Amino acid sequence: MLLTGISDMDKRSLMYSLTLLCLRTSYASASAILPSTIHSTNGQVMLKPESSCPEVPIFGGCGQRYDPWNLETYADGNGTLHTYHRTSSWGNQPESTDQVRGFSYGFKGTGLQVYGAPYQEVERLGLVPGKQELCILGSCQEINTQELYDALDESERDAPILLWSYGNLPDRADHRLEVRLLDASSGQEPRSIMTIHHMVVKESPPRLPPSYKTHEEEDIVQTTYYDTNPWISYSPSTACQPVLFGCNRYNPWAKEVVAFPSGHNQSFHHTSTLEDDAYGANNRSISFTFQGVALYVYGASKAQVDRIGGDKDIELAHQSICIENSCEVIDAHQAYLNVDPENVHEPVLLWSYEGYPSTSLRHAELRLLDNHSPVGHVRHMTLDRFVVSEVKKRSSWAHPIAGAQYYNTKVNPISTSIRYGPRQDRADSDPLHPYSPWDVQFYSAPGGRQRLFMHTSTDHGPEPQLRTWNFTFTGYSMRVYGAPQPYLIHATHVKQEICLDGKCYPVDVEHAYMTVDPDFEREPVLLWSMEDIDVSRSHVLTMRVAESGPGAGEEIKGMTFAGLEYTKVVMPWWVWTTLGRPPTWGDASWIVAVWFVAWRIRQSSNRGRSPLLVPGNQTYYGSVNYPPTHATPPSYFSPSSFTTASTGWPDGRCMHTQAAPPPYSPSMERDRPGAPPQHVIFAHA
Repeated sequence: MLLTGISDMDKRSLMYSLTLLCLRTSYASASAILPSTIHSTNGQVMLKPESSCPEVPIFGGCGQRYDPWNLETYADGNGTLHTYHRTSSWGNQPESTDQVRGFSYGFKGTGLQVYGAPYQEVERLGLVPGKQELCILGSCQEINTQELYDALDESERDAPILLWSYGNLPDRADHRLEVRLLDASSGQEPRSIMTIHHMVVKESPPRLPPSYKTHEEEDIVQTTYYDTNPWISYSPSTACQPVLFGCNRYNPWAKEVVAFPSGHNQSFHHTSTLEDDAYGANNRSISFTFQGVALYVYGASKAQVDRIGGDKDIELAHQSICIENSCEVIDAHQAYLNVDPENVHEPVLLWSYEGYPSTSLRHAELRLLDNHSPVGHVRHMTLDRFVVSEVKKRSSWAHPIAGAQYYNTKVNPISTSIRYGPRQDRADSDPLHPYSPWDVQFYSAPGGRQRLFMHTSTDHGPEPQLRTWNFTFTGYSMRVYGAPQPYLIHATHVKQEICLDGKCYPVDVEHAYMTVDPDFEREPVLLWSMEDIDVSRSHVLTMRVAESGPGAGEEIKGMTFAGLEYTKVVMPWWVWTTLGRPPTWGDASWIVAVWFVAWRIRQSSNRGRSPLLVPGNQTYYGSVNYPPTHATPPSYFSPSSFTTASTGWPDGRCMHTQAAPPPYSPSMERDRPGAPPQHVIFAHA
């Protein structure tokens, strides 16, 4: 699409229009309640013009550009803050296409109501409400707002005033409201004012698929993905600020770390429209892929946002979120407006949606909609974290298992049970002495103990093979540790993933090291952990680098591994039986009954055959070809002393022939070499 010859304002309007085309096509946001309120700070409300140019009396032409719209904030009787936008007739050109004061709003709905600022606010400003023209569906209507304000009762003067209402609009069709101020400046006369407080859209119920229904064996768990998570990507990684001869490259995204008095650190990412780049600031976005039935997007805390602005009030950028090509505009200003003073250090919820129909993989993208402002507005966009409601299957084992024993087992990083890869990583490596990208680093632990960790980095070629290690185990839980913070070789961590039986999870190494307790900084750092693992089978754990080597001018990133710890579970014997639980006295009575019945059946089948005692006090049924002459101690004669052969009785029953040692006597050791073998023949059913 070519944007040549289009003004900045038209480009911004076109950009919003394109966003609105995909608005609420598949999913509705959590705020899509009937009716829904659209504040003047919402990115869907287009204030016109973006900037005005006063004429210079002497030389003509354009003076210093200014913003004809002002954002006002006031508190109601309950102390709740509200906002509205206002403009005046000074400099207004009603007949102009680009300098007329007004606003537009595109929506889908069956009705629309437009509200202006309260009477008390208009009276405080000392301006006269002006005449306006509202157009929708090709027809226009002129309203005199002065008459509407004069008709208010005393009790209605502290609330927003209803200026215009329209209903019976075609359902689920695209509509656009155009409003413009008809009054122009005229010398010393009082300037008229035009305000927009908010709008109320009456929407028909959205056509949404049914929400995901959890099964009996499933639970919903909340998983937090911080701004440093490797599954969150910020685009673009570099931007170009035009200069006289080319451009200056810079990273438009900054990571801010805030240290609290308690020692806790917290980070967030942000960008702004302070410096426009060659492609426009609105090409900046945040991408995140997730699986879950709900998604929550949090911005930086109010204290952190105020810290960015310093002495000035910070302006929050207009943003949109798109999930699978379904987009919605986020009103960040309203999200921060009434933050509880007790929660100024907590992240602020910007947007949420609950009730996705399935747990399939989805792609979310946050987009910055503002460009560099010609009148000096600097608008900021922040991200603190994503929170996903994920579906997790319950374990077949209810821990702790009665009668089971739990053991914590630590595995050294140089243990032979851990396999590192790749063995050969460079073309110049000697085949007889293969090069490994992993090396051993030693350090002094608290108390003077010598410990070690494994280390690798991304400085082995532009596209190195993935650095990996894997470990096979059977256990209930797993914890993976990295090197202590003071002994890190590279300050920047490479992106890492860990996979359990083929299912991969991101490892937020930056957040792990950022939140280390200063009292334990010389101890290994917990990078990743998981509990409630299936203990009935073995698992393969693999950790790997999730990015390639550094490009030209990029810093080298490192990866460390200081060992792992997992919990073994030794099951009681009854776990592997058909009971699946500890036996009871009722189970014992059944076992005794079954044994007794089996014994009686055996007794009846052996009736008619005489029992025979053989050495070792064993009882067999059959015949013997020699008389036992000595008593044999049980320790010498045992069933394992027989050499067995098999044949069969004429009636089909089995007969075993076994060679037995001779009877025991004190002279056995002297007479044993020449003693002739004796045999006993026995049979059993």
